[in-house]
Amino acid sequence: RKPAEQSRSALHCVSDLFTMGVALAMESTVLFRWCLQQGYGPLGITGISMGGHMASVFACAWPTPIAIVPCLSWSTASVAFTQGVFKDACTWNVLEEDMERAYEICDTGKVQSVSSPVVMPTTPNGKRGPSFKALSFMRELMDTFTHLSNYPRPHSQSSIIAVIAKDDQYMPRTGVTPITDVWPNCEVRLVPGGHIQSYLVNQSSFQKAINDAFDRLPATV
Repeated sequence: RKPAEQSRSALHCVSDLFTMGVALAMESTVLFRWCLQQGYGPLGITGISMGGHMASVFACAWPTPIAIVPCLSWSTASVAFTQGVFKDACTWNVLEEDMERAYEICDTGKVQSVSSPVVMPTTPNGKRGPSFKALSFMRELMDTFTHLSNYPRPHSQSSIIAVIAKDDQYMPRTGVTPITDVWPNCEVRLVPGGHIQSYLVNQSSFQKAINDAFDRLPATV
């Protein structure tokens, strides 16, 4: 599912992220069904950063209660690309050019060309930043496919423990729907540090959250 020309984790296109998500959901479904067929259980899923968010999205579609432990993620993945550190890693000029060639569907159902001029602001380091139009488009697109409120709630919210970093600049939470609003009965645990530091020094916190989530599963699972 990784394009042959892709280097490491650097995605070439926004659409590659959604393709990766669909592939992960299919792979997880196959693995979960295999585990059940082999008599393994109870089941749970976890992940860190984007993996944590994709684990959350998959859990929404699983038909029975499972332990869910998203680490260093939140209610949507859009902020990672529109507010977080990754914002400066996106090639916004390419997206701007694509938008200029694209078409949008109006409320009337008619197709019109996107022909209005685009102004790309300059960041303090002299690099061209995204225009408001491109930033809004990315935010809306990402929220549509990754915001947890757009998916069914997992069957057992009491067995959900989200572990987040206090000073996470990769996955900022300002101006974003709290995960506790989307999943009211889940627990949120805060660990010190930023995104990378938390990953490196808080493995024991992640492991404890996983154990606790399994302990909270209904006895019949």
